[in-house]
Amino acid sequence: MRLLIARNGRTPFNVQKRFLGQRDDHLDAMGGEQAKALADRLAGEALTAIISSPLSRAYDTATAIASRHGLTVLPDLDLLEVNMGAWEGRVQAEVRREEADLFARWQEDATLHYPAGGESLCDMRDRIARALLRWQAAYPTAAGEAEPTVVWVTHTAFIGVLFSHLLGLPLQMRRNFHTDNGSLSEVHLVQGKRGVVAVLRCINDVAHVRERGLWKPWDGYLYIE
Repeated sequence: MRLLIARNGRTPFNVQKRFLGQRDDHLDAMGGEQAKALADRLAGEALTAIISSPLSRAYDTATAIASRHGLTVLPDLDLLEVNMGAWEGRVQAEVRREEADLFARWQEDATLHYPAGGESLCDMRDRIARALLRWQAAYPTAAGEAEPTVVWVTHTAFIGVLFSHLLGLPLQMRRNFHTDNGSLSEVHLVQGKRGVVAVLRCINDVAHVRERGLWKPWDGYLYIE
């Protein structure tokens, strides 16, 4: 299966540097334009299905893509962003200041430490693995036919954990896979002798948003000290 992975367009919380997690936040004006640029980027692709996190910022991005292909967006709860619990909606700098100890432990290892009411990266990895199995089974590659092209529209932490999982890397390395709003990544899931092998073809393609002036440099302050 050829899996195209799109990150949702920009939201007001992204601009305000707030933790979003599973809190719903709609696309802002630039985010809507990023979704349109992504739809144009994929207009010439023969898409088999479009699967999306049900959060508005992802679902609306997916709807823009689907409108160019006559497809219905299929929502999947397993594609939700990581649950950030009590930190959702809060400014990141505020959390860093007011919950310095937990924040530092979360940065060090989010498989063990996370906000009250939130979700560990291991929990998130488990639902990612579940989604991979489900959608591969739903769209198998038939002998002698072109492999299906499936789009997932989801979120930045999800994508980082997805790539870490596919490559057998520690989940803390999710931060080494940065993806911008409206970006496109590509991975091929190939059946090998010892199971499915993931072949990364592209990470964080932003040419379609950059050429329209819809991209800004990432400051990275949260992840790189």
